[in-house]
Amino acid sequence: MSQFTKLTAVAAPMPASNIDTDIIMPKAFLKRIDKEGLLDGLFHDVRLNKDGNERKNFVLNKEEFRSAKILVTGPNFGCGSSREHAVWAFKRGELGVSLGLHLPVFSLTTALITVS
Repeated sequence: MSQFTKLTAVAAPMPASNIDTDIIMPKAFLKRIDKEGLLDGLFHDVRLNKDGNERKNFVLNKEEFRSAKILVTGPNFGCGSSREHAVWAFKRGELGVSLGLHLPVFSLTTALITVS
């Protein structure tokens, strides 16, 4: 793992509480054991409409946040069951930093810090 010293990047606000791993990576995307195609699953059900078109009100679909590398999250971001696939998708999308209050100890957020 490379040493983290400084990141200058766009930060996207995601202030909702209790965004759990089912929202971050829906179970339909957990069938793969490789890392290909996982970016498609990242926030899939809240990022896209049922017809597959982007929801304009989802923060990472907004032009000013498409290149975000940092998520500024609400309390309890990454709660729920452990989802290694979610961590892989964050890494594929180059979203590597999550800042928030009350991050669960055994959570996606912890994994983002520790997985290289």
